[in-house]
Amino acid sequence: MVDDGIAYTMVEDENGRSVSYTKDGVFHEARYDFNTGVLSYDGKCIAIAQVETEFDPQLVNSGVAPFATKYTWKLYETKNGDITSDIIDAAGWVATLASFLGAPVSNPTLKTIAAKFAARYLPTVYYTHEKYYKDPVETSRPQTGSLYKFYSDSLHKDYLGTIDLRPSI
Repeated sequence: MVDDGIAYTMVEDENGRSVSYTKDGVFHEARYDFNTGVLSYDGKCIAIAQVETEFDPQLVNSGVAPFATKYTWKLYETKNGDITSDIIDAAGWVATLASFLGAPVSNPTLKTIAAKFAARYLPTVYYTHEKYYKDPVETSRPQTGSLYKFYSDSLHKDYLGTIDLRPSI
C-alpha cells in the first residue's frame, strides 16, 4: 500500500523531471532526463527510454474540422520498454513512475499500480507506450496524449494496469 503520509516534490525544467521524497529519514529521488532518456532512482540508472513529445504531422491528414465535430483519439505509435530496478516499496515506484510519465503523484491509478509493483517485488516491469493524436486535426500541432500499459512479464501476458495520460476530449 502507498503511504499517503509521504510528501512528494516534483520539479520539472527543460532538462528533465524529478520527484523526491523522504521516508524513514532517508531522502530518495527519481529523475527522468529529457535529453538522454535516462530514468534513475537514487542516482542509479534503471531505464533508458526516450519519451518523445514531438508529433510528426506527416502521420495524419491535416485539415479543418467542421463545426460540431466529434473528436476521438487515434493511435499513431506503439513502443515497448522496461524498467529494471531494486525498488522495493510503493513510494519509490510512485516517484519513479511520476518522474518518467509526468503524471501527478496524487494520481490514484499511479498509486495503485505502484502498490502492485511493490507487493509483487518485481525486479523488472514491462510496459507498452501508446501515442495518440486528437482527430480530426485542426491545427499544425495536433493535440497528443499517451497511454501506458504495465506488465510483469516480457510477453505482456500478466497485465498490471494502465495509466492514461490523454486529456479528455
